Amino acid sequence: MKVSIAYTVDFDNIPEEVNKFLRKAEASCKHNLGFNKVIQYMEEENYDLVLTEIGNVRAELANVDLCLSDCMSILGGYLQTKYAPVDPPVHGTTQAPTPTRSHPNPKIDLPPPDLEQQLKDLKETNPGLFPSAKKENK
Repeated sequence: MKVSIAYTVDFDNIPEEVNKFLRKAEASCKHNLGFNKVIQYMEEENYDLVLTEIGNVRAELANVDLCLSDCMSILGGYLQTKYAPVDPPVHGTTQAPTPTRSHPNPKIDLPPPDLEQQLKDLKETNPGLFPSAKKENK
């Protein structure tokens, strides 16, 4: 069963953390995919084991894909935050600055944040932050 976890790091350490995930995915590809076993069993005409090993390779590829997806999401959010110019607040208002989505390299298309999923995850991991709204009896 796959679960989402959250932990806190300094903003400037995000690339280092993503690099750790990428190294883990790289190591998994190098050591755990088992293509050599698939080929060996195929040459031995041991097709039952070929099917088993293909299933193992596919499962590991799915894990690598999840890791890479997380890396894309984290790094996309990092770039979006890092390069989002902030409009200064108007004097005398309490309105928060409004970031605009851009990146200095126009060839990089930042993925839109999945705000609904992020809010859902935040509510699940921190239920005390969002108390239920009380209904008024009329």
